[in-house]
Amino acid sequence: MLGELNRAKIFASSLKNQKGKIREKLIYLKNKYGPIALFGAGHLSVAFLSILDIHDLISFVIDDNENKKDMWM
Repeated sequence: MLGELNRAKIFASSLKNQKGKIREKLIYLKNKYGPIALFGAGHLSVAFLSILDIHDLISFVIDDNENKKDMWM
């Protein structure tokens, strides 16, 4: 149990740094290549965008599920 708690604390403390690195990389890619699309509009994509606070860098979210056609994230 303590091992899991320590792992969670390490993850939480490193999250801010990782968020910054991912944001910087996405800004670089967007500036170099143009708009960024995210494939997959499920709950993991929502969590990814939300937790990392990068929704402003993603121009499109696409999914091959017909039930998600014409929907907005």
